[in-house]
Amino acid sequence: MKTFVFLFFTLIQSSTLQVVDEFHKLDGEKEELAFIKLYSSSSDPAIKAYVVAIKMKQLEYMYNPIKQMSLFSDYKTELQDLANKHSSNVHVRYVRLLIQEETPSFLGYKDDIAADKAFLKKMISAKDDTDYLDKYIYKTTSL
Repeated sequence: MKTFVFLFFTLIQSSTLQVVDEFHKLDGEKEELAFIKLYSSSSDPAIKAYVVAIKMKQLEYMYNPIKQMSLFSDYKTELQDLANKHSSNVHVRYVRLLIQEETPSFLGYKDDIAADKAFLKKMISAKDDTDYLDKYIYKTTSL
């Protein structure tokens, strides 16, 4: 039984690692749409957060500002719900920080930056199975 549990968690980690790598290598609208299509059915909160982030990025390709604002609000709510339900998930908190730091101030999505930074600093200082994420956190956020 212990072997099964170990293999299960190793598979989950490697899958998330693959998603993280793909997320950071995305280049353009078509690759982003393929990413969304590939991972949108995942039930993993970490993967869901990355999908929501790419959906938010896709808004830059839209020309209708009213539709952009409406979808941004929907995606923001979805990401907030993930963060509230999975507050100890380093990926969810990283994605939320990334989005909040990149979002223009007039959209009013900056409330959790300090809390997410504090959480991520704590996670970075700990040795755990998400250490591969540390380099991305340093490279893409203000930490």
